[in-house]
Amino acid sequence: MVAGLCSNRPEGFGPTSKITSPLPTQCFFDVVLAPLPTWIYLCSILLFLSPGWSRIPRPASTSSSPRPWVRRVLASVYYFLISVIVLMESVEIARLIIADLGIGTLPFVYVGCLLAVLLQATDGGWRRLRGWWAASIMFWTAGAVVTALKFVALTKFTGILAREETLYPVEHQFTDLVVLMIFYGFLVGAEVAMVVVRQKSMSGAAVETQGDVIQLRETLGK
Repeated sequence: MVAGLCSNRPEGFGPTSKITSPLPTQCFFDVVLAPLPTWIYLCSILLFLSPGWSRIPRPASTSSSPRPWVRRVLASVYYFLISVIVLMESVEIARLIIADLGIGTLPFVYVGCLLAVLLQATDGGWRRLRGWWAASIMFWTAGAVVTALKFVALTKFTGILAREETLYPVEHQFTDLVVLMIFYGFLVGAEVAMVVVRQKSMSGAAVETQGDVIQLRETLGK
């Protein structure tokens, strides 16, 4: 059943490979390692949902004033980068299907991308999850690492293993994986930048609130 998820591969499913040793087979990559970052992501969020990690939600702001332009631009870039990841994963999946090589569990990465979008859009579930951004950074980093290892393993596919006569040559898959690695790296940087901007925004709001309280006390004292 597992082998059926990645049919017509030079090796079957297994953690060891005679072609890419010490790295596993391509089937193992696409079935086990590819969804691993998403599973880690989901488990991390479930941990943050536990009483010891969750924090008291703050009332949602009803102010109609726009957010700082820096944060808006960063958010736009962030969502664009995720859309590229989804696009490139879809390209790889489509090409594997066309070449009749099987797609393993590659579509599971969509779950991780959707979760990242939801957490970013709601600021960690309206600030119910403390440290959710760390889980997001870990997800993008793990995605980059798995993709890089898969790329390294594919470099061993030469000669007849290069699939030059098929609808999805290894050379084309190289290109797809390189683009994925680059944009996973960009997302790590974008996630960190969003954390910095968010923390500065919250600090500024706290200072402004404290100033209003002091001014109110001075007014009442008069």
